[in-house]
Amino acid sequence: IAIIGSISGSIIVTANNFCGSSPASIFNVTVHSIPAPPSVISGLTAVCQNEAVIYNIIADSGATNYVWSYPTGSFIISGQGTTQLTMEYASIGGIISVVAENVCGSSAASFINVSLTLIPLQPTIIGFDSVCEGSTEIYIIPNDTSSTNNFWTSPPNASIIGQGTDTLTVTFGAVSGYITVFGNNTCGSSTVDSLHIQVSPNPAIPTISHVGINLVSNASTGNQWYLDSNIIPNAINAIYTPSQNGIYYVIITNSFGCTAMSGIFTLTNVGIEEISFANDFMIYPNPSSGKFIITTSICKSLNVQIVISDITGRTLITAFNAFISGKDSKEIDLRDLQPGMYFLTIKSSDEILSRKIIKE
Repeated sequence: IAIIGSISGSIIVTANNFCGSSPASIFNVTVHSIPAPPSVISGLTAVCQNEAVIYNIIADSGATNYVWSYPTGSFIISGQGTTQLTMEYASIGGIISVVAENVCGSSAASFINVSLTLIPLQPTIIGFDSVCEGSTEIYIIPNDTSSTNNFWTSPPNASIIGQGTDTLTVTFGAVSGYITVFGNNTCGSSTVDSLHIQVSPNPAIPTISHVGINLVSNASTGNQWYLDSNIIPNAINAIYTPSQNGIYYVIITNSFGCTAMSGIFTLTNVGIEEISFANDFMIYPNPSSGKFIITTSICKSLNVQIVISDITGRTLITAFNAFISGKDSKEIDLRDLQPGMYFLTIKSSDEILSRKIIKE
């Protein structure tokens, strides 16, 4: 016998002949239906990476099992086969679905769409790790769309612009230290990245003196001369002899690569010729232990000023002397000065002669 129906009940059968009927045999039949779709899934629809989240449905008396599905990369902590699922999201959001099952089959699915916010990745600071005192440098980190705020720190005495962004502008003080940064959002913070910054000192600001026909920097090394904001090729010594009027300055660079610029020196007297009879002047002995003789043989009387200055341009001795026509000589006594190089400058009313002398 084949029976098709949707209602549970009993099948009763008796045996019959002309003498009568047998007692009835009864077989009770329960008719099961395919489960209805599960109820609406309750739970968070916006979650954080690595957050444990619970989802629930209402139990269906016709279901014997529940099968949950979830996004790739996530995993179930507990609850597969039940009405309550606990799971954790690792990398992506997506659809959570569940079907009810029994011996007759599976229901249609109920589902919920979940968005996932990632915890920011550890940033990597890009920028110079060796700088000069007072310099301004820019540091960046690759843009991470999951980070809504980037928190920076800088070495002591440094000032910064760009807190909270992926680009930091730092003006350094005199102290070395670390630049650090981490990203954060509503779900958490990244691991901190750090970059050690070595801050090197600047050289002292140089000064320029006008000694005779020369410009003299008080820095013995690292000089580079400029005229009207243009670099003067090969002008890298402490002493520079200008060939034209203009605005001069010198920039010095120390062993750390840090620089300092002098004040400007406006020169207007280039073109005053050296004494036209300079070859008639002789300074000897040079080098000397302290006494220098100036001799000349000129054809006219000449009133001159004799100036002794050091390599920084500081005037040490000034003397007024009159060289008369014919052969004449004057003695300059530098025995009280320290050994080193000096400038001896002879000035007339419109002419200049400058020579280096060495005091041993």
